Amino acid sequence: MSPHPAATQAASNAPLGAPRVDPIVLQIVEGTLGSIEAEIEYAIERTARSPMIREAHDYRVGLFDRRCRKLTGRSYSAMPNAVVRDFPPAAMRPGDVYLMNDTYLSEGSIGHLPDLCSTVPVFHEGDVVAFIQAFGHHDDIGGRVPGSMPGTATTVFEEGLAIPPIKLYDAGVRNDAVLTIVKRNTRVPEMLAADLDSEVKACVMGARRLEGLFARFGRETVELCFQAILDKCRDIYRNELIPKIADGAYAWADYVEHDGVSDPRLHKLALTMIKQGNHITLDFTGTDPQSPGPINWPADYAGGAFLIKWIAPILRNLADSPERAAEIHVNDGVCEVFDVVFPPKGTLITPQWPAATNARSFVLLRCLGLLAGVVAQAVGGRMPADQETIRYTGFFGRDAEGTPFLSREVLGGGSGDIMPTATMPSILFRIPAISRRNSPRRASRSWSRGLLCAPIPAAPESGAAGSATTSITARWSIAAPSSPPTACGLAATASMEERREDRSASPSASRARRVISAGSSMESRCSRAKWCGSRRPAAAAGAIRSSASPSLSRATSSRARCRLPPRARSTAWC
Repeated sequence: MSPHPAATQAASNAPLGAPRVDPIVLQIVEGTLGSIEAEIEYAIERTARSPMIREAHDYRVGLFDRRCRKLTGRSYSAMPNAVVRDFPPAAMRPGDVYLMNDTYLSEGSIGHLPDLCSTVPVFHEGDVVAFIQAFGHHDDIGGRVPGSMPGTATTVFEEGLAIPPIKLYDAGVRNDAVLTIVKRNTRVPEMLAADLDSEVKACVMGARRLEGLFARFGRETVELCFQAILDKCRDIYRNELIPKIADGAYAWADYVEHDGVSDPRLHKLALTMIKQGNHITLDFTGTDPQSPGPINWPADYAGGAFLIKWIAPILRNLADSPERAAEIHVNDGVCEVFDVVFPPKGTLITPQWPAATNARSFVLLRCLGLLAGVVAQAVGGRMPADQETIRYTGFFGRDAEGTPFLSREVLGGGSGDIMPTATMPSILFRIPAISRRNSPRRASRSWSRGLLCAPIPAAPESGAAGSATTSITARWSIAAPSSPPTACGLAATASMEERREDRSASPSASRARRVISAGSSMESRCSRAKWCGSRRPAAAAGAIRSSASPSLSRATSSRARCRLPPRARSTAWC
């Protein structure tokens, strides 16, 4: 297979007098990086213990050069900037592993506390030459409620254990005191410890693979290839995507409806995009003050590098074809074509510690639609309609033997119209740069000591008419037996429906958005539910139903109600 033209161009764009990169070597290095990233991901998937990571794939991997620039683009990831800030690379040793999850001390890498992040430095001839990271959404890191995502939190102290960058392994020796503290602050200590071990060992394996690449080609050649990979991403944006946007200034606003704490109102996110030549400035001035509730997102660190890499994939919709868009992987090279202007401290995207952040997904995901909204004005509406955000649902309790269980599910809303491709998933999470999945029902019983899920059917008739591909309905039915009939005789049944409607209009159709804050509209009552002979949960009695209409033409909100037997000691939240 011949190198992609963009790779050849990147290899030939070096300044006169600078060493040239062999295009074949460049292709080998770039392919090896992708293979290492995929191998780390597969290792975590096969060895992690929690359903959120193993089954739902809510984890991310990143490979970085020694300057903390992300080289790979399969998915978004954290950044090692905070580790380098606190631990100079000159003092690092082979076998060191670093751990963090502090949303305010991670340089914008971590959005909420469940996302524990492991960082492994890569060495060649005694020097740090790269970094490998993996972070996953861990089921529980302490805090006020099981799952560590209290929808009514007003400070980070209610959300769980915050860990600034610390050394988990020192020259290959684990700091057991750190692990003891972490395990003591979670409701699922063995599961969390197993997940951490999975992530660390997978990164260590990846570091060995990357060290082998340096040993094969030498440091100078590999680092030249790294720079060419970054330049390729930069040049694709400069020469292929950004020229399709007309020069000028474009403004857009988007909203979060509720923060879980305040009276319902619109929390505004404002963006002005200034496009001039092959460069774009994103100005978030005008964004509302930080929220009393947990929807704040600390994004104003490291020059907004995480935010840029998060929302820049939206511009791939300007590619000439879906196949070409799929070929464009976003790495740190894209940061050279964007500047970010943040408002002063104290807004939704520049919150001040200790503002709560566990539901920052609502703001983070709205920023995707925010960029699409300004770009749509400059390209005649050639942007997909916005997508719904997500809901977090969980059950915590004890089974008949008294063993605690925790079941989590992250439910995605619908997406706007998209260009059809042969590999496009039919339902759930059509959000750019995200590859997580719903948890398969076959896994529910194993992780939750008897929690059962009915089949997850798609309802083709639910897709609205339109000229482009539309999302459809997916339905979840969950049943949680509390205890044997002699002890309680009760079971809880939960049913959830995600409604996906046609959203063929461009983002400029309306500024209305809809969001439900975690835990804001739940009730707990006792109710009898029955099991039928097929082991499928009975309908109606004791049910949670959650329905959302993500149409851009009007603002809607989700409603949820749950009824769980009190003796099951179960709680539920959305």
